[in-house]
Amino acid sequence: MTRRLKPEEIADSLVYPSKQVADRFKAKVIHLRGAAPLTGFITEETEEMVSLVDQERVHRIPRKKVLHLAPQESSLMPERLLNRLSWEEIRDLMAYLEGLPAK
Repeated sequence: MTRRLKPEEIADSLVYPSKQVADRFKAKVIHLRGAAPLTGFITEETEEMVSLVDQERVHRIPRKKVLHLAPQESSLMPERLLNRLSWEEIRDLMAYLEGLPAK
């Protein structure tokens, strides 16, 4: 990330996480028959089943229960995440991110 983005772009992504979400980081929303929608990342899809992992667990959902599957347009990173941090903590976070090795 630090090799691709300038410090200003990293800061912008932290302040506005949903401004630009790369396709590979977009979560999916699965609307289910008779249950609340689930949001997470698809780890496996077959004709019979969809596996979705969220913050709590892996859901293995029979295809017959899936009404609709769509990308979530907003980021899973919470909005206003930096509001809880002091200016010093934000500077420390940016210094840490800038020091990460490229992968």
